Amino acid sequence: MIDCLNVFQGTVKAQLAESKKHTEFIKGEIIIQHSHAKSGLGKAIRIQLYSLSKIDPSTGKGKLSQEVHPNHVERINKKLNGSRCFKYELTFETNGSFRMQFLDVSQSFNAKSKDFLLKHWNELAWKDDEKFGRQMLAGIMQLLFHQEARMEYGSHFEVTSILSIEYTHETSSKERDGGKGNEQWRIFILDHHNYLMPFLGRINKNGVCAYASRTLLFLKDDATLKPLAIELSLPGVSPGTEIHRVFRPGTNGTEAALWQLAKAHVAVNDSGYHQLISHCCRAIHYCHQKAVECNAPIHQLLDAHFKDTMHINALARSTVLKAGGIIEKTLYSGEVSMELSSSLYKEWRFDEQSLPGDLLKRGMAFHNPDCLADVQLLFEDYPYATDGLDIWVATKRWVTLTCLHFYKDDNSLISDHEIQEWWSELQKIGHGDKCCKTWWYPMTTLSDLVEALTTLIWISSGLHASVNFGQYGYVGHPLNRPTKCRNFIPMEGTKEFAEFLHDPDKFFLKTLPNRSEITLYMVLLEVLSAPTSDEVYLGQRQSLNWIDDVWVKKRFDQFAAELNEVGKRIVERNADPKLKNRQGPSNIPYKLLDPAVSNVKSFQGITAIGIPNSISM
Repeated sequence: MIDCLNVFQGTVKAQLAESKKHTEFIKGEIIIQHSHAKSGLGKAIRIQLYSLSKIDPSTGKGKLSQEVHPNHVERINKKLNGSRCFKYELTFETNGSFRMQFLDVSQSFNAKSKDFLLKHWNELAWKDDEKFGRQMLAGIMQLLFHQEARMEYGSHFEVTSILSIEYTHETSSKERDGGKGNEQWRIFILDHHNYLMPFLGRINKNGVCAYASRTLLFLKDDATLKPLAIELSLPGVSPGTEIHRVFRPGTNGTEAALWQLAKAHVAVNDSGYHQLISHCCRAIHYCHQKAVECNAPIHQLLDAHFKDTMHINALARSTVLKAGGIIEKTLYSGEVSMELSSSLYKEWRFDEQSLPGDLLKRGMAFHNPDCLADVQLLFEDYPYATDGLDIWVATKRWVTLTCLHFYKDDNSLISDHEIQEWWSELQKIGHGDKCCKTWWYPMTTLSDLVEALTTLIWISSGLHASVNFGQYGYVGHPLNRPTKCRNFIPMEGTKEFAEFLHDPDKFFLKTLPNRSEITLYMVLLEVLSAPTSDEVYLGQRQSLNWIDDVWVKKRFDQFAAELNEVGKRIVERNADPKLKNRQGPSNIPYKLLDPAVSNVKSFQGITAIGIPNSISM
């Protein structure tokens, strides 16, 4: 039985009816019970087939087929327990050689059975508030989200009353007994206000309708994030006269529909920040390959992490980022995009680009020398940070051992003129406008060198993988992450509000970008999300003879083995039902930082798994 209120999800079993050489035909039955609730957007049925007899030896779990769609559906009206139901008789056709990149964990399988488990994704998960919050912890939009204490806000947000209400409802009595200190750390914010407000007057032209936004979220006992309120703001006619509207979650009716529109406007801001800052500025805008070609040991360490980067950067500038290019045509920021990116780059600091530094800056962790990477997360079910710290620690250990092998002490580093010139060039030429800042590592100790090199490797590998290769999966669905809005949220009493009340779903769809813009952006995301055919992944080298030093090769093999262990821990976390942010309402596991070193070559196309060494896409 599959309850079908506003979602379609669940599992059923289907017997293997017929088998041929290249194709397997499976026939099964699904009974769906309909409620009287009005169904929402997105009714398509997508099905994955998990083999209960073909077991993957590396995981002990059933293999998963490519996505299949019903090629025959017969709907039969019937009643079950007095409720109106539909019985669907479905026939599926799928390739017998299952594609491993979609490997997932099935909770029930029998190695002796010929059954297949049919898993239904929640097609309406994009509307779910839990999904909205999860994408800040396990999506590609995690670099702006931070603890509320890190932000200064105005009185318009009515923060105090919101916090007191949600704190009373969402925390246990034991936690409430701890006082206000416990209340404050549970509040987080996604802030698209201050940086965006000065540009809105120029952005909101030619049919674009954008707000500056702030979103408050509450960390529940199960570590999921519950949105509390969204503030949407527009500039006033004079300084200090901003127009603010605050929206709260609603479960049905007009309030729920307005809340959905408010979340769409936040998602638009997220999409812009992701492309212009998280992806282009933070993951791509850093040092260049020429600077490391002199010093042989460090060149051999970093060379793999700059493969094809100069080429892809030049290609991006000539097509995607150019005036009138794809970014300007599809993002809400339009022709202001590069100016907006440049404005936010002014806040860039190299010492905050490391994963621990980023987490500390955003208040998502605090210093603890007894923990991994000397930082302790505020809560453990934070997939991006938990998996990322494992990758960071393994990478830093490999870098540390390599540096200690080539430099016996700090003095040997200081006397290495090539390294000192490289570091000076990176600051004075690569970031000339910031070369006098005091936060640059002085490069006088081996610790400075290790931190700098580990940061560069993290940016080109783990960070880029986390913000790039999940783009099609998370952003490719325009209902989940639109790139611009064509309507403001209407005010009560207006003609637009009456149109909204008449058909909220239609008004929502009219708010999204037009079909050509959506299609163009989806094509871009599909291209960006697929690794290149000659991709070389973290823990791998393009050639077995990449270095002559046997000791270094042995340490590198240990690094690859450690990454394999990290991958196994990620699979275990994704299978842990207590970690709700690992799968989320859509039942899709977070695998963007799974290194998958041992079998990554078996993947093709958009996989959202594996960490390439360099920014080559």
